[in-house]
Amino acid sequence: MQQTSGRIGFLAAGLAIVAIAASAAAHAAPISGQISFTGYDAYDSGNGRIEFAGPGGFGATTGDFAATLGAGCTSCVRFSDFNYLAPGPQVIYFADANGATTSFTLESFTATGGTPYSLDIAGTGEITLTGFDPTPGRIELTTQGNNLVTFSATTTSVPEPSSMLLLGVGLVGIGAVRWRAC
Repeated sequence: MQQTSGRIGFLAAGLAIVAIAASAAAHAAPISGQISFTGYDAYDSGNGRIEFAGPGGFGATTGDFAATLGAGCTSCVRFSDFNYLAPGPQVIYFADANGATTSFTLESFTATGGTPYSLDIAGTGEITLTGFDPTPGRIELTTQGNNLVTFSATTTSVPEPSSMLLLGVGLVGIGAVRWRAC
């Protein structure tokens, strides 16, 4: 009887490990790092719009952005005109460099300033990068006089719940085997 229980425990632990490995192979990793953008805009505080003038670029990159997109570009970023008075998801940018792409969909935000010459927006949403899972992220946008806009988007990682559950099942199986062995 004890031998059968031990085999079942080993089987459960083995299945959990295989499931975790299969889950990791089926999904890419979350994004980590930071990317900063620059470009030109026409900011209208009266109607709450930021309208971008032509493509922008990105400079400082860290983490997965640096490894995937490279050091920077001067005109590979397409910004989407943005209305900070309109609720709902809005794609803020799409960048294409070195055969990889990244984008940010703004889901919620707060706007401060709103003077005729400056506006600061801090928000959260989903950031994408070729070869990685869509990842929750933050973005900070500042627009100031002289039609200059600067962006900074920083991603944050959140563990996937199903992987954590599978790990827990595997640990319970290993614990059951050790308990039965005593």
